[in-house]
Amino acid sequence: MLKYLSLLKETPILSDMPIEIIKTFLENSKLIELKKKRILYLEGSTDDNISFLAKGAIRGYSMHNNKEIVDLFYTDQSFIANVDFIFLNLPSRLTVESITPCVLFSFPKKFVFDMQNCNEKIRYKIYEILVTYIRIHDDRVKLLTTYPIAIKSYLKFKERFGFYVEKFPNKDIASYLGITPEALTRIKKSLSE
Repeated sequence: MLKYLSLLKETPILSDMPIEIIKTFLENSKLIELKKKRILYLEGSTDDNISFLAKGAIRGYSMHNNKEIVDLFYTDQSFIANVDFIFLNLPSRLTVESITPCVLFSFPKKFVFDMQNCNEKIRYKIYEILVTYIRIHDDRVKLLTTYPIAIKSYLKFKERFGFYVEKFPNKDIASYLGITPEALTRIKKSLSE
């Protein structure tokens, strides 16, 4: 587990944390290796772990009229949490599933909250993680409203998610952008010409 210490120390959100605190988190974490298309937690679940995605890509989606609506993507060095349950005691509104093989560290809510109660720096990091979660949703709303022309939305999406875009299924990208898979195919084709 300690082989991941340098990776965690290089993560922007943790880079200013003392190495001893990062070690404590590692020692109290569960290493999870997910294969492609594996569920981390289901819509309606009450999972109360906070996970750090060291490597890989994950999507969050909900079901509406038997159709998956992709709400968010997580990539390397992201924190993932069932925020609805952890902070509001409500069942998750999303199913969270791996798109690529992933390596995660999972921390029990109680451990994280106990750590935040005894360390102000950790408390601020929890707030930072929450703000990041809110910004992920805000970015999607901006993408849908600021760039109503689908090609511009797709270009912003590519800018945000970099090389992972090629690993995301077209149907998920289209759902996230609020367009049909066919429209996405046309956009990609026009950009490659």
